[in-house]
Amino acid sequence: MIATRNYFEDRALETRCLTEETGGRKLRDDIPLNLDAEWKVRALELRNKLLMFRFRNHGTHHLDPATVDRTIEPRLAQVFGPLLSVIKEPIARDALYQVAREYHRELISDRGADMEAQILEVIRDILRSSADGQVSIKEITDNFASRYADEYDRRVTAKWIGSVVRRSLQLKTQKSHGLFVLCPSEKLKLARLYEKYGITGPDEPASATADGQSSAPVDMGDIGDFP
Repeated sequence: MIATRNYFEDRALETRCLTEETGGRKLRDDIPLNLDAEWKVRALELRNKLLMFRFRNHGTHHLDPATVDRTIEPRLAQVFGPLLSVIKEPIARDALYQVAREYHRELISDRGADMEAQILEVIRDILRSSADGQVSIKEITDNFASRYADEYDRRVTAKWIGSVVRRSLQLKTQKSHGLFVLCPSEKLKLARLYEKYGITGPDEPASATADGQSSAPVDMGDIGDFP
């Protein structure tokens, strides 16, 4: 997707768009500052070429499982898979793989700034020092409040933290000695969440990192015939 726009607030939607950022580049001398009638003709020509490509290749290309990169986010692999399936040039395909991996690294980095990532860091640190391997919602809340309370406009409560743990991170809890604690079965899920949010696990060195990763859209008009 090449357009002038703001980023979508919905991350699921944003990660399904391939965006080329051109704002930081120097405008080439051959690009006019004001678009004339010739631009409309050339834009129409390009749209017709793209449509003809689809007509000529309809049914001839299928998703190649060999092009799926399992080292990147499944959502990104889903978006890049069809593109990689129609590219036969090895150099061009490798270049697109690099783009996909860069998107993956950015996605992991963005997640690392989320509240969920902060809670996972708290859980990790509690597990590192826990003698019995238990993590209670109260412990998570107290540790989270001491570290990050100043970053939020609302009071940090066990009900709020518990809601994020159960709904956003989808970690199950159970009651033990009057406290809600993470279920022992969730330890394996934690390892996956650490990787997803770019956080080192409780048994990994702290220096390790996870490596994966305003205007409206331009309306090009409908496909039409050349004048």
